[in-house]
Amino acid sequence: MSRPDHAEAELSFRDAIRARVEEDVHLPEVLAVLEDGFVRGEREAVSELNAAGQGLNFRLGTWVIRNEDLPIVEAIGAVGAVVGAAVGAGISAPVVVAALGAFAAMTWKTWRKGSSLTPEQVKVLGLLEVAGPQSIPDLQARAKDLALDEGEVELLLNNLTQVEQVNGSLHPLVAKQPDGRWKSRRI
Repeated sequence: MSRPDHAEAELSFRDAIRARVEEDVHLPEVLAVLEDGFVRGEREAVSELNAAGQGLNFRLGTWVIRNEDLPIVEAIGAVGAVVGAAVGAGISAPVVVAALGAFAAMTWKTWRKGSSLTPEQVKVLGLLEVAGPQSIPDLQARAKDLALDEGEVELLLNNLTQVEQVNGSLHPLVAKQPDGRWKSRRI
């Protein structure tokens, strides 16, 4: 693919991400950080898979959003909407928005590398990544902001302790700390 085609494909990718999340994410700076996070995640996934000799043959190549990707895009966008509402309410924007970008990149990279995640798992990961380590009661209190059932939070956390990768290995995306709070883990 020539460079101009690659750049056009990336712009189309950004447009597709924006179209899926902009209805819920109203702050331009939050929307821009989400777009950048998706792009960074895509680049990192491609780079890591190419270095490992795996490529993205199982995902149709780069800068493609498939129908099965849409629930994950929307779940990441839902976390962005909650962050946008918090920033609009006066929460410290730079730190929270930066954490949102890191979360979008990490989650999209994880998904693109073949991890099996549900939208609900993505939302719980988002709460941990953006707000930091939290107890189950704290997560349950925030669950309603992301249309999650409070009762399923603990089950989602337990499922995220061993997420299968495309190569069959298991990787923990969350861990319980000695103080009982849960935190996200990078892949």
